[in-house]
Amino acid sequence: MSGAKFGYSKYLPLIGVAADLVVVNVVFFLSHFFRFGNVNWWPGEQDSELWFLVNFIWVVIAFYHKAYTFLRGESFEEMLRKLTGYHFIYSATVFLFLFTLNLDTIARLWVLYYIVTSFVFFIFFRWIFQTFFSWYRSKGYNFRRVVLVGDDNSVQYLFKTMRDDITLGFRVLGFFSEDDPAGRQRMVHLGCTDLGFLAGLKDYLVNNDVHEVYWQLTPLEHPLLKDIVQYCENNLIRVKFIPYFGSTLLGRKPIIDMFRLMPLVSLRSEPLQRPINRALKRSFDVVFSMLVLLSLMPILLPILLILIKFGSKGPIFFKQLRTGEDGRSFLCYKFRTMRVNDEADALQATKDDPRLTKIGGFLRRSNLDELPQFWNVLKGEMSVVGPRPHMLKHTEEYSQRVSKFLVRHLAKPGITGWAQVNGLRGETKELIQMEQRVEADIWYVENWSLTLDIRIVIKTIWNMLMGEEKAY
Repeated sequence: MSGAKFGYSKYLPLIGVAADLVVVNVVFFLSHFFRFGNVNWWPGEQDSELWFLVNFIWVVIAFYHKAYTFLRGESFEEMLRKLTGYHFIYSATVFLFLFTLNLDTIARLWVLYYIVTSFVFFIFFRWIFQTFFSWYRSKGYNFRRVVLVGDDNSVQYLFKTMRDDITLGFRVLGFFSEDDPAGRQRMVHLGCTDLGFLAGLKDYLVNNDVHEVYWQLTPLEHPLLKDIVQYCENNLIRVKFIPYFGSTLLGRKPIIDMFRLMPLVSLRSEPLQRPINRALKRSFDVVFSMLVLLSLMPILLPILLILIKFGSKGPIFFKQLRTGEDGRSFLCYKFRTMRVNDEADALQATKDDPRLTKIGGFLRRSNLDELPQFWNVLKGEMSVVGPRPHMLKHTEEYSQRVSKFLVRHLAKPGITGWAQVNGLRGETKELIQMEQRVEADIWYVENWSLTLDIRIVIKTIWNMLMGEEKAY
């Protein structure tokens, strides 16, 4: 058995702790310099208490949230989402201790400088960390020697992922499976070495240096499973199970929860079901909406009121019932862009739509007609980013015609969204256009992060400045 069973992975948490403590202490002094400009400063009595707290609280929170469990294949965006969550808790805890311990001589602005600067430094060092290990693994170091058990679609996907991305640090030695000629042939065709039938797995583990076994679970437990697991646990070989979902459940992003000692598999990941994520998203929605309403509305509202009113007869605002989160309907606000007509609640806007007013066409092309929806955001009915809300008639129609259409309503509807910034907006003449939009919306629901929302907002602003072909 190899003495370096897991490469350098056992040292990664220690490296992570050391790097974080360097960040905490460097930023502690750096932020004081930013605030006071004193190069020769050294902490006094209460300053030293704060110095101890920022170190102690960070280590406790980071270990509690398993911040030093570095997952191979974890995206930078996923890492950033987790970091944002526990840094938010860290910041709140530091301020709570400040008030509880009555550290009156501590400048609150200095602490704020520390909180903001430390977050930036944590992001930067984690980016360096991920970039270094991706490069390091691509050179053939810090890898895991893997054996696969099974040959169906999920095992094939796993093999292709491990094979194609060398930065993940996996070396697949081959696969074992039962007597399924078609499955074996597909695996061999992909380039995976056929190691034989399951009866030979234990002998292979005994005679070869294997780090991990990935076993495809089936509805019936294999008679060799218990013996193999026992051998692996007694020989420092990690066993990981690939759940059997069947072909009807492929393409989803399931997650595993624990009900007491029983694992339960949910069909799809919903990051916004976590309270901390909902709080982060809601905070972003409120702050961003207030900035928009306070900065733009006082200037634009009087001008738009006059132009809309004199452009055609009718109200300034257009109000329409639309489908929101969990299928609840709400009254959605927009600046009116069309002449008053009887088809507003049934027909989508089309290119060169005769119902559009002159000012209405401009408002739609510039997306300024959506500004009143920031009021919907403040009311909690919408979010800045999310699947676009549809009129009730279209929700009823497409829920019958498009598979998984209602899944998009697991999140609050948004003023902009992943589908929109990727060109999936405007009139849906063909069913496939709506299917593509729904697919993009579901991807957003399953992959939400605060950084993704910020990316979408930035791309929305860019598209507004550059102009969009389907903005009508």
